[in-house]
Amino acid sequence: MGLPIIGETLAFLKASPSLDIPDYFKLRMKRYGPVFKTSLLGQPAVISTDAEANRFILQQEGTMFILGYPRALTKIFGEKSIEAFHGTIHKFIRRCAYMLFGLQTLKAMLLPEMEAAVRERLAAWAAMPSVDVRGGAPNIMFELVTRKCLGFDWTKSRELRIKFDTLFSGLFSFPIYFPGTPFYRCMQKENRAMLNGRKGGCSGLTWEEYKSLTFTNQV
Repeated sequence: MGLPIIGETLAFLKASPSLDIPDYFKLRMKRYGPVFKTSLLGQPAVISTDAEANRFILQQEGTMFILGYPRALTKIFGEKSIEAFHGTIHKFIRRCAYMLFGLQTLKAMLLPEMEAAVRERLAAWAAMPSVDVRGGAPNIMFELVTRKCLGFDWTKSRELRIKFDTLFSGLFSFPIYFPGTPFYRCMQKENRAMLNGRKGGCSGLTWEEYKSLTFTNQV
């Protein structure tokens, strides 16, 4: 199960040097078989690399198995967020998302805009001495989605991307409310968002807002 608290998280997140199966899975599949227990992100977990077992799990989703996320994600978004829904409600939300981002919609509506955005970015890259394609390509998609769904311009989209990166770093981190950790930064941003969204943002949080915060050793 690995080290105390962190378990085998470091080995699990270690980058693989090739496109082959990561060493983390190879070693454990050889030692324990296709299904084995471990501890990731401070939580016990069971990893399945067996195709038949995975197919059975997916077929029984919502009945014998429930879709779940890391504890940090639930604490950041709250217990009533979209990620917390299961069964019929989850299927309804997924159907709505498919209507917006399904293959036919992408071809008819987003593909021309995507091509224009890529051409615009390539033209800007042509004048630069070097380009980070690995980081630049996701930025194109992020800016396109925020403009299409939220009506943001490029400036607002880039500002949102910075906040999104901070949020994403906290989703798959240990849910430890301690200064300097990604989870702590995410929770601090949640508190500041509450204050900024009110009239007279300099005042403290109300009792109702305190009750809506995630329970930690500080709240």
